[in-house]
Parts: sequence; C-alpha cells; structure tokens
Amino acid sequence: MERSVRLRNPRFVSSWPAYDAAYFARDYFESLRERKIMEQKKRVVGIIGPTAVGKTALSLAVAERLHAEIVSVDSRQVYRYMDVGTDKVSAETRRKTIHHLLDVAMPDEVFSVADFVERSSGIVERVAARGRRTLFVGGTP
Repeated sequence: MERSVRLRNPRFVSSWPAYDAAYFARDYFESLRERKIMEQKKRVVGIIGPTAVGKTALSLAVAERLHAEIVSVDSRQVYRYMDVGTDKVSAETRRKTIHHLLDVAMPDEVFSVADFVERSSGIVERVAARGRRTLFVGGTP
C-alpha cells in the first residue's frame, strides 16, 4: 500500500499553518516507516532442500549476486568439530562470503530452536543495517 505525499511549494513552508505541517510530517514519516518495513521483508531469502542437492553451491552464487550473507539452517553445522559429517563450507569460502551460525556450540551442548531464533533474529537485523540481504540455507523442507 504505497502512499504518495503531495508537497506544497517548499518555498512557502513557513507560511503553512502548524497543523498542516504536523499532518505532513506524520504522513511522511509513516510512509518512510512502511517503506522501511517492506524493504526489510524483501531482504530475507531461503534455500531449503534435502541433502546433497546442491544448496551450498546455489547459495554461494545467489549470495554473491544479491550481496547477501548466509545463515546456516542446518541442525548439525552449529556444532564445532563436525566439519566432515556435515559438509561445512571451507574457511576460504567463509572468507569470501560471510556465513553465520556455523561452529557456535560444542557437540555436548544443547542448541534448541529457541536458541536459533534468538541468534538469527539478531543476525537479520545486523545484516539489514549493513544494507545487505540475509540468505537462510540448509535443512529439509
């Protein structure tokens, strides 16, 4: 619901009655807030699918094209020392494309969905603040 704001001649802003200026300011900032919310909604993308279908390769290409940062949705890649069994991306690849939620817990720790939601919410906000998109990758639908 895009709303346009019609401006009066800006040279005569000082002659506007106070209530006109207040309504203009309210409408203007409301439209900015709506636009910002819509932009943030557009900044999250997901690539989800079964094991060994090429999600990683696709996500790296998409992340490069969209200037996105990747958040791992894999339930095992959050654990340290599980590189081989989970097919984590290499350190070199992580230097080229920023990855989040890899190696954040020890194998004997519990990492719940609540932990994931809490951490990923903060990541999405920080990535959006940098003007980039967030790309959620992994898992089985």
